[in-house]
Amino acid sequence: MTSSFDLDLPIDCDDEYWEHPDPEKRWKQPIGKPSLVAAFLCFLKLYQVLALSLRTIVSCYLLI
Repeated sequence: MTSSFDLDLPIDCDDEYWEHPDPEKRWKQPIGKPSLVAAFLCFLKLYQVLALSLRTIVSCYLLI
């Protein structure tokens, strides 16, 4: 199913942590603080599961 998408999921990190003065902390969300985009990422992953489920159900229905 992932072969039909050519983009990666967005990075699970808030904008304020993209350009951190410490290079080791750049692009890393602090532990214990969920990012603002975390819920959207979960929705996208669930939507991928739904798409695979619907594809399976429809293909089984068409075989009958």
